Amino acid sequence: MSRSLHLFPILLLSSCGPGIFGQQINECRSREAIVNVRDSGGAFVAGLLPSSFEANVGRQPLRVIAAKSEHPGPRVILMIDLSASQSTRLGLTRATGRYFVEKVSGTLRVAMISFSDRTLETVGFDHSTEDILGSISRIQKAMGRTSLYDSLVYAVNLFGQPEIGDAIFMIGDGEDSSSKSKWDAAKRLLASRGVRLFWFDSSGRSYSTPEERDGKDNLRNIVESSGGLIISTPEGTSAKDSRALEMAVDGVYTSIRDFYTLTLENAPGIDERKSWSLEVLDASGKKRDLRLLFSRSMPLCLNSATPQR
Repeated sequence: MSRSLHLFPILLLSSCGPGIFGQQINECRSREAIVNVRDSGGAFVAGLLPSSFEANVGRQPLRVIAAKSEHPGPRVILMIDLSASQSTRLGLTRATGRYFVEKVSGTLRVAMISFSDRTLETVGFDHSTEDILGSISRIQKAMGRTSLYDSLVYAVNLFGQPEIGDAIFMIGDGEDSSSKSKWDAAKRLLASRGVRLFWFDSSGRSYSTPEERDGKDNLRNIVESSGGLIISTPEGTSAKDSRALEMAVDGVYTSIRDFYTLTLENAPGIDERKSWSLEVLDASGKKRDLRLLFSRSMPLCLNSATPQR
């Protein structure tokens, strides 16, 4: 099933990647996953209990022992691609970035980086919303090659100590032409830190060359592995299409903001290489017709030494 949506993004479930707290598998007592559940209309499904979820690894169940849906404002880093391939889409880039920052202000903690063949500007979490909006408004040109994977690595490290709900919102066409980092290394880093990647595909077009296809497929792989989401727009979408951009940004915002943290009782002998599955059940034990999106990688392993969040 494709996870690329057109202007109506719905994040449904993402798993924290393994290793956030550096736990050893032989000490594993429980596992933790970030879960976002949406109904057919795109609304967050509140009020779910631990018994509402059924998790399995193959035929082996993982009992859900806690489901927390209230969290302090998660952190998000806005990444803006200003390489040469973005030169005809600067208006769309500025408008999307501005809508996003204005939307999350006061609810999410936000930072920003811009990049081309290197990191161009960093506005950290210690800066104000006005500082970030000022940086976006000063964007006037796009030039140079694209170091997307290197910039993803930089953004993940900008978080410092990982926190539950960390996310990156990247605006760009998804191509990489000059990174020293490989796409799969960036993928593993996001998974190891539990960072979700949301990609606003600003290209508004299909693949035109094999290189573009491979680049976008690699980024799609990273997004899906992280439990994030791809948002694409029809060809010809511009900064003047304010309603469409607002709807797209609103979907990303609520997907980052609203989620459950599930704690799952670890089952002995689980193969860490296997994927896991999750369903939401009604009171009679029947599967509910809800939209789910989640990383198939095993949820984060915790133990008694885990710091409380």
